[in-house]
Amino acid sequence: MSRLSPLHAQLQSIGARRHWARSVVAYGVLAWAAVIGLLVWFLLDWQQHLQRGDRGLLTVLLIGWIVWAFRRWGARWLKPPESEVDVALWVEQRSHIENDLVAALQFESPSARSWGSAQLQTAVIDRAATTAPALDSTTSCQGIPYRPFVAAWMVLG
Repeated sequence: MSRLSPLHAQLQSIGARRHWARSVVAYGVLAWAAVIGLLVWFLLDWQQHLQRGDRGLLTVLLIGWIVWAFRRWGARWLKPPESEVDVALWVEQRSHIENDLVAALQFESPSARSWGSAQLQTAVIDRAATTAPALDSTTSCQGIPYRPFVAAWMVLG
């Protein structure tokens, strides 16, 4: 077991939470666009007593609205999961930690044996290992506006 196992676990947990929150936002936008579109579709059909052809055109416009809204506001949140180094960089930035986390992750690789001195590698890895338990994972979704969608799902679900 590596000395950085707790750090790997923390970073994996933070990355998974961030990926979940981004997915909630993306699919929440899709649901929001569909609900708004269907509401408009219903109101127009109800008020105007639309015929079959008009309903077909309105349905095509509804699908176009949903696709456009998702591409405009939702698709940017659907990204592949962040790598461990990306999550470590984000944690360093948010927690105002020096570059020890990323350096420790890089020093742990087999090719790092030829980089720098063994004392430096050991010192950086030890410092990162002591930092891992103190990482605040409660702010892992900071900057991702997922809360309104979760609240709406709880109310409507």
